[in-house]
Amino acid sequence: MKLGVSRRILLATAIAGPLSAGTAPIGIVSAIASYSLNDSSQTGAASIASGTTVATTTAPSDIRLDNGAELRLGTRSSATVYDDHLALNEGAVRLGSFTDYSVNFHNLQVVADSPAAQAIVRVHNDRVEVASLGGSVRVSDGGAMMTRVGAGTKATFQAQNTSSRRSRTGASPADRIEERNTLLWTVVGVSSAALVIGGIAAYQGKSPF
Repeated sequence: MKLGVSRRILLATAIAGPLSAGTAPIGIVSAIASYSLNDSSQTGAASIASGTTVATTTAPSDIRLDNGAELRLGTRSSATVYDDHLALNEGAVRLGSFTDYSVNFHNLQVVADSPAAQAIVRVHNDRVEVASLGGSVRVSDGGAMMTRVGAGTKATFQAQNTSSRRSRTGASPADRIEERNTLLWTVVGVSSAALVIGGIAAYQGKSPF
């Protein structure tokens, strides 16, 4: 039986201790291995506030937000979580139920294009790979849509650091490195008590999930 949002927040607070005074929680993060919140080591479950940086070690972390977004931060990944978007710093994140929620990396923004959208966003240096596991997602560049990535396909983009990128009205052809290809991501779900840890094998290398 699923716990309601308020009960989950109370549970996480009881486990991890209260947030700082005046800080409103936006959701819960949990993992079966140690992880860090704002560079502080953590185990189990904890409430998080907007602007919290989550970094994983040897296992992914599940992040469930009060707005309904369900995120899984891959192993050895880092992201700053806000109430309306996630800023991916390194590694990968899997998204589900993320209507009205986005993943950002430098100038690129990934949002759901359909209610059933599920996606993986992975960064390496300044390259961003967007893979759709279900539904479709949109990739935009500073407000100008670059493309849609349909279910079972992926696309790779070159991100630009917004602090140094030149001004422009849309995405240049060089920003999109790779057109849609058949997606070879495989999803394997593994349950462990209340925490669901999935395995996702990517088309290259070992999955961080």
